[in-house]
This record gives sequence, structure tokens and C-alpha cells, in this order.
Amino acid sequence: MAEPPVDGRADLIAWEAPSDIPMSLAPIPDRGGSLTIRVEDGAVHVHGKVCRYVIGDPKHPMTRTDTEKVLAEIHMTLPLLRCQITWKYLEAQ
Repeated sequence: MAEPPVDGRADLIAWEAPSDIPMSLAPIPDRGGSLTIRVEDGAVHVHGKVCRYVIGDPKHPMTRTDTEKVLAEIHMTLPLLRCQITWKYLEAQ
């Protein structure tokens, strides 16, 4: 299996905020959403447009419904050690 890219489009990024609160960001493709990630010097640089932002685990019953928002645009930098990235890419054959 090839190494994942260090930058490009992603389907999802999840991370733990301080106090171990799970958070995630995912584009909404049918509304023109996109999520671009660049990994550099131990940090993840994120640029998202029309993304679903969730505080807490959306599958956990204790997550309040008002902790899910749709963001028009977001720029943020996160420490790589606290992130999980689901990349979106195709390998040439």
C-alpha cells in the first residue's frame, strides 16, 4: 500500500480538542463543499468550504444536536499527533 499524500482533498478530518473532546469536519459534496489538507512540520493545515462541523461523537447519544453546524468556510491548523485524516485520492495503475 502506498503512503498517503501529505496534501490534497480529504473526506474527513477528526481530532481531539483540549479536554479530549472529539471533533470532526467533513465536506458536504452535494452543496459544493470541499476539504483540503496540507501536512507540514508536524501540523495539519485545513481549508474547508461548506463543511459539517461536529463537536463530540455524532453517534453518541449524549452529543447535543446544537453541536453540529454547517460552516461556509474555515481555515485552521491542528497538531498532527491529535488528528485522523481520511484522504480522498486515486492511485494510477
